[in-house]
Amino acid sequence: MWKTKQNIRWGLALFFLCGLAITLRVVSINSQSFWYDEASSASLIQHSFEDLYFGNQKDHGHPPLYLLLLKCWSMAFGSSEVALRSLSILFSFLAIPLLASLGRAIVSPFVGVVAALLFAISSLQIELSTEARPYALLHFLVIANAWLLLRWVKGHSNLSLLFYSLTLYFCLFTHYFSFLLPPLHFILLFFILRDSSVRRRNWILAFLFAGLLWLPWAPAFVAQLTTPGALRGMDKSWYFQFLGTPVAFALGRTLAWRDAADWMLALAESFSILIFFYPAFEGLKAFKRDRFSQFFLGGWALAPILVPLAMVLLAKPIYSHRYGTIGLPAWFLLVAVGLGVLPKKMRASLFAALVVSAGAAFYMYYTTPIRDDWRSASKYILETSKAEELLVFDSESDIVAFNFYSEKAGASPHEIIGVLYSSLDHGIMEGVKFEKGVRGAVTSRMGEVLAAPAFVLALCMPSHTGPEYGKFFQDRGYKLTSQQNFYRVSVLHFERE
Repeated sequence: MWKTKQNIRWGLALFFLCGLAITLRVVSINSQSFWYDEASSASLIQHSFEDLYFGNQKDHGHPPLYLLLLKCWSMAFGSSEVALRSLSILFSFLAIPLLASLGRAIVSPFVGVVAALLFAISSLQIELSTEARPYALLHFLVIANAWLLLRWVKGHSNLSLLFYSLTLYFCLFTHYFSFLLPPLHFILLFFILRDSSVRRRNWILAFLFAGLLWLPWAPAFVAQLTTPGALRGMDKSWYFQFLGTPVAFALGRTLAWRDAADWMLALAESFSILIFFYPAFEGLKAFKRDRFSQFFLGGWALAPILVPLAMVLLAKPIYSHRYGTIGLPAWFLLVAVGLGVLPKKMRASLFAALVVSAGAAFYMYYTTPIRDDWRSASKYILETSKAEELLVFDSESDIVAFNFYSEKAGASPHEIIGVLYSSLDHGIMEGVKFEKGVRGAVTSRMGEVLAAPAFVLALCMPSHTGPEYGKFFQDRGYKLTSQQNFYRVSVLHFERE
């Protein structure tokens, strides 16, 4: 009877958490603009399933499972911002009961519910689950994969191992950081659990089956390895991505991130370590008599951060805090365990700090932009520029986001130049030209720009600042007639004097 009441309370708690999670995500689904990555997703799904599956058309940094699912989703629900983002909300929603079940299986119902609560209110999780990118799908899959492995290890049938193999393949077909999972599971089974030879053999067969399913993608993966800029993460700011990971995991990116003062970032880092990583490491210590669970969660949480750090030091950076979130569900579980073993007063204080900071971070996310505001910038460009006027984007990639909004507005195509390389000191501007949506060859474009009687220059994380461009074109007979700034995007209008 007592166990039945406990299960009812646990089920009611999960029902509340799922309702809370879906509410927070739905109300904020359209609060931020599409940025390049999301616009790229929307552009890629216009190609065929075959081209996506075999990598003829591909995302530079990821395998295609998410794009294949998004294409199916868009065929049913459309290609608006809300429609494309809602798929991520679905997977984030489904991950909550799975994470609660995993926590319950490893430790207790309390740990499962607390971990699910942290997942539901996490500002970073809300951000990733309200964008048209693969991270919400990845989190759902890695949680399902961990839950199935645990079920199989605890003596359930080989059917659990079969589904473990399938979810492992889906993980590998969603994000390359998933390749960190099989080595962790190998160590668990062969060196910590010391399982029987038959079960070890079965796991190897399951891993090989997942690898065999992944094999058709191998040629596209090799092509990505040789593509400049692909599979590199935030190579120019990897140090900030590592240092900012504690802040992103604990507080999200709205309270303190790249635009914040150094003292604010240092304060946020210290606060994040206190309220999030301190209880997590206390939770890790609590497993001192359970080496399997300690390595299972500790390896899952730390490997996506420490392995890329080692690669940064030995080779090239491949890290972004977004990539590291493959281990974020394990951090939530460890924090939940840590809160359970800490003294009562400290537990209450840290839990209150986590909830209050999550609320503040969500409010900031809902009211303040953190993604490049191409929604507003594109609308302004379309309203203030003439159809025959030349548009110049400081980066070719920014054209993808502009095209998404211009197509939604039904605007006629402009002549657009996307800059690939520029040196104002030497008067060099190399790039590509799009005419009626057709991409031209890479060549010098400075002559075309200087021949135009007027043009629009759009800057987002530019190679040269607005004042630098202004002085350059002023020296060549142009005047800056207007400038409008949006979040991380500036639009400048130049006319010949």
